[in-house]
Amino acid sequence: ATAIADYQPANGPLETQLLLRGEEAQGIHVNGATLPADGDEETGLPAFAELPPGFLATDDTEGEDPDPFIMPAKLTLEPPFPMLAVDPGHTVVTGANTVINEVIISQAWVDAPVIAVAGDAIRLDVVSQVILREEGSPSLLPAGSLLPSQAINAVAMNTTSAGAPFLNPDAAGTFPQHWSVTRIDGDLIVANYVWQYSFITDFDRVEVSISAAATYISTGENLVVNATALRELGLHYDLIMVGGNMVTLNEIHQSTVLVDIDVVHGVPPEGGKITAGDNLQYNHAEITTVGHDEMVAMEAPFEAALARMAEGAHDIPAELARDARFEGKDVLKVLQVEGDLIKSNIIKQHNVLGDSDQIGLLLESLTALGENVEVITGSNAQLNTARIMDFGLDSEVLVAGQAYSDALIHQAQLIDPEAPPTGVGLSPLAFEAVAFLVDDSVAMPQTIDPVAPPSLSEHSGAHDGLQSILA
Repeated sequence: ATAIADYQPANGPLETQLLLRGEEAQGIHVNGATLPADGDEETGLPAFAELPPGFLATDDTEGEDPDPFIMPAKLTLEPPFPMLAVDPGHTVVTGANTVINEVIISQAWVDAPVIAVAGDAIRLDVVSQVILREEGSPSLLPAGSLLPSQAINAVAMNTTSAGAPFLNPDAAGTFPQHWSVTRIDGDLIVANYVWQYSFITDFDRVEVSISAAATYISTGENLVVNATALRELGLHYDLIMVGGNMVTLNEIHQSTVLVDIDVVHGVPPEGGKITAGDNLQYNHAEITTVGHDEMVAMEAPFEAALARMAEGAHDIPAELARDARFEGKDVLKVLQVEGDLIKSNIIKQHNVLGDSDQIGLLLESLTALGENVEVITGSNAQLNTARIMDFGLDSEVLVAGQAYSDALIHQAQLIDPEAPPTGVGLSPLAFEAVAFLVDDSVAMPQTIDPVAPPSLSEHSGAHDGLQSILA
């Protein structure tokens, strides 16, 4: 709690788009802007299915209300073309990678409309989102081939009322004559810690000789998915008595990093299409709480009952059951927790992708084949998506110690579209090198424009015969 209250972004090149605390963090926030909820908070954030780059986009969701947690059909494991069904023309894809980290935590844990806490009651909601991207300079690419990319940090933090539990209308003016008490000696804890780390490198070397009427060559289009779904169920009571502290913590940390420095050497064929850039980086976070906790000062009857519980009593005083809050109930269900009541959800997602390609166009007469030529070097999609859904009741929390509730949303970006490191040389056809070759093709010139990545032999995956994705 102290760290959240004192947090300030570190000095550096990172652009802090948004820093909100407390009640200001409620609502929908996209790239530093707070958006109106427009009555439908679940669809207030951009849907991933509607955002992928042009090469990965699909019309399959047209006319539907897409779920942001459902991948578009183009991003499934299905190959882009069935066997022997290559479209006309010549297509080479060295990008179009998709990396997804996904976590869904759905909880309906122990809760009650009345909670008495002998210690402190603390609730903290934290979301931190960072996007880093470095793309190649337009000077290293044919004119018009470097398309703009998307970087989106989006958070929805919402709390809705759950309403009062059902009461028997015929029992007004009556109070419970019986109660059942469940006692836990020690702490009652539900804790989820999910850490997803994707570190993907797509470093291939390809030399292609085109002689067919139509070709489709792909050294990219890798799909990596980390997915975790947790559902946890508890019980609802009429009264929960906590001898220690009550702590509720929801934390989401997301970082997305992309290095996509592409180089195209040679003159593109007339009518050819080369696409660089056009990447998507998306951090998507939701913390949805159903049931509002109102923290109030401790009252004498509940304080006396907590003192009895601390002495080992497995019952409650009869006068406590006649509190006005329990009017109309037939039987009182009570949970006693001797220690702390803790609910903790922590999600950390790191999405790192390196897809720097070097492409050599060596065939000046490529268009003589009579078909279009398309080269895709970018069009990568990265997604960190985390959703925490906490289903409970509207509760009145009587606190004997300190009551503290806070929230923090932090969004930041560092986008550097044309700053490859200086002093870095590049061997011919290093990384993903694609050469269009025919019998009379000329040799690759020895002078190549510099680019950031090391040569293939310097990469840690060089001895991997399958050139598999490193994760």
